[in-house]
Amino acid sequence: MNALALPASALTAMAVLAGVPWILRLTEKTYAGTRDRIRDRMEALGMPTDWLEAQFRIWRLGTVGLPVVMTVLGLGPLGLLCGFLCHRIIPHLFDWRIHRFENLLETQAAMASHQLAGQLRAGANLLDAVESAARQVPKPMRHFLEALSRQAAQGAEMVAVLEALRRRVRLESITILVVVLKVALENGGPLADILERITHSLQEMDRIRRKRDTDTASGRMIILTLAIFPLGFIFLANLMDPNIHRVMVTVPGQIILVITGLITYFSVLWGARILQAQEL
Repeated sequence: MNALALPASALTAMAVLAGVPWILRLTEKTYAGTRDRIRDRMEALGMPTDWLEAQFRIWRLGTVGLPVVMTVLGLGPLGLLCGFLCHRIIPHLFDWRIHRFENLLETQAAMASHQLAGQLRAGANLLDAVESAARQVPKPMRHFLEALSRQAAQGAEMVAVLEALRRRVRLESITILVVVLKVALENGGPLADILERITHSLQEMDRIRRKRDTDTASGRMIILTLAIFPLGFIFLANLMDPNIHRVMVTVPGQIILVITGLITYFSVLWGARILQAQEL
C-alpha cells in the first residue's frame, strides 16, 4: 500500500466524521422536500406508500453512512462519491416509478371512457355507469372509479367530485375525461356519443405516447450503457489483472475513480435531459 494512503485515509476519516452533523443539516432540507413531494404525489395517484418511510431511511442512511463507513475502511474519496450518487440517484428511481404509474393510468383512461360510453348506451345513468365500469376496468383506474361511485352514492355532487379528481391527479387524459363529463352534466347533450369520440382521442394520445417511447428507446439504451460502462470496464480490467484493485484503492487510484464516476454521472444527466427535451 502507498505510504501516504494510511495518513490520507485517517485525515479523510476525521474530516468526514467531523462533518457528519453538517452533512445531516445540509441534506435535511433536500431530504424533507423530496420526501414530501414524492409522498404527496404517490398518495394523489393512489399508489401504496406503506414502504416509503423505510425506503427514505435507507436513502438518507446511504447518503450519510456510506462516506463514513468507507472512509473508516480507507476508501474516503470513493465513500464520498458513493454518498453523493446515493443522494442524487435514489430520488430519480422514485420518480421513474411514479412516471410508469402515470403512464398506466393514462392508458387506462381510454378504457374507462369506452366502458362508460357502453354503459350509457345500454340505458344506465351516469352513477350506475361509473359503478359498472369500476368492476370492469383494471387497477389502478378502478380505484378512482370506485371512489367516484362511493362519493356520489354518499350524496356528493358529481361535478364537485370530478373536479376534485382532476385537481388531485393532474394527468392530461384524466383531465380531458373529467372536463367532458362535467360539461355534459352541466349543459346536457349526448354523453355516450361524446365519450365515444373522446375514447378515440385518448387512444390516439396513448398511441402517440407509445410511439414516442419507442422512438427514444435507443437513446435510453445509450444512456444506460454509458452509466454501466465504468463498472464493466473495472470488471474486465480485474479479469485481466487480478491485482489491479490494489492500485484502485490507493489515494491516486481512488481520485481517478471519483473523477471517472463524476464524469459518467454528469454525462448521463446531460443525456437524460436531452432525451427529455426530445420527448416534449
